[in-house]
Amino acid sequence: MYVRETRIRRGEKTYCYWQLVRSYRIDGKVRQRVVAHLGAWPDRETARIVAKMRGLMCSEWECGREGPVEKASVTTGFDKREGQLLLCEEHARELDSGERLTAVALREE
Repeated sequence: MYVRETRIRRGEKTYCYWQLVRSYRIDGKVRQRVVAHLGAWPDRETARIVAKMRGLMCSEWECGREGPVEKASVTTGFDKREGQLLLCEEHARELDSGERLTAVALREE
């Protein structure tokens, strides 16, 4: 999955919005499907972080996989606050084995 910018023109103004998109193949042809509309953000990295905070992508920083499978409760290293992560299967196994992850925590609502 990836974050895609969409531009819409209304008269003289141009509006920029971000979408979370899933790519897949059907009969050898690449297709994309919009998973979620993320809204207007200043750049791609901010939109990726928003998707991770909403639980739409794996919370691990470099991962772009969808379908967070496992919820993990973690304590941050520097301020000892607890938070929740949604991780894909691979990163959930890594966390269970004691590896360190750089991740984005879910936003509390």
